[in-house]
This record gives sequence, C-alpha cells and structure tokens, in this order.
Amino acid sequence: MTIENGNILGESILTQAGVQAYIEASLSPGKKIVPVEFRFTDLEISRKSTHTSMSGWHTAAITSYTVIDDDTVEYLCDVPPDKAIKYCRTAGLFLEDGTLMQLAWPPYPFPPNMHQRFKIQTSYSNASGLTEFKYTDSTETEQDLARLETQAILSEQILKNSMEIGLIKQFINK
Repeated sequence: MTIENGNILGESILTQAGVQAYIEASLSPGKKIVPVEFRFTDLEISRKSTHTSMSGWHTAAITSYTVIDDDTVEYLCDVPPDKAIKYCRTAGLFLEDGTLMQLAWPPYPFPPNMHQRFKIQTSYSNASGLTEFKYTDSTETEQDLARLETQAILSEQILKNSMEIGLIKQFINK
C-alpha cells in the first residue's frame, strides 16, 4: 500500500510485456500501444512484473482515460453495482492484442454489489505520446455533474439542519 499526503493509494506495475510494448513503440516512429480493456478479479495476484495473463470475474472496455502529463495517463475502470458480483482485489489493463500491460491493486478490496470505480495510472517516459486511445462512449461528465448536484443538495440540507438546530438551542436556552 502506498501513502501520499495522508491518502492511501493503490499500487500498480507495468508487466514486462507492457514495458516491452512501450519500448517498441518508442523505437518505431508512428507505432503506438492501444490499451482497450480491463479485468477485475477477486484474487490477490502477486506483485510481480512477470505475469502474462490474468483470469477474472469481469472484463470490459476501459471506461475513459485522462492525460495527466506527458509521462502519465490515467485509465478509469468502472463496474456498475449490478455487474459487481465479487470483490475486486486486483485489476489488469490489456492491449488490443490481448497483452497484459499492467496490474493494479486498489487501496482496499472493492466490495461486491456496489459501484466499483478504479482509476489506474500508467507512468512511462512520453506515455501520452506513445499511447493511442480508442474512443470510449462514456457519460463520465454526466456522472460527475450528477454527483456534484447530489453534493450540493446534501450541503444545502446540512445547512438547513444546522440552522434549525441553532434555533432550537436558542429556544431551549431562553
């Protein structure tokens, strides 16, 4: 487990095949690697870069990606509650040819029957330039806006409740 600024973070490693794919892309002008899917498993897979495969209970297209900087790309792997049938203890990112590119471990196992959302970062020199991203039909922005609206409604309710408590305290103290 990694801790940064007091926050518990997960861990991830590029597999040897993932590193090799980046090396080949960096040595061949115009060649790109193409991460396309993720897989979740309830197994605690060892933290070794020599893994070449991974079985799991859920495989899907990578939900979306964000370029953090030239050397870092973040992939969103999203499993809705109705498909989250087991714990997620390890995740894998796969290239379009089926190569296991990266393994990642969340800060804690994600429980079943709940929305499982895992952001996995890949850091490699010029990762954003060496990676080709497939279009993903994602409602991420809509989900973020819905969450913000929910937070605003809850914040407004908390404010109303605290005002009412203040009035009740004033009434009791008279």
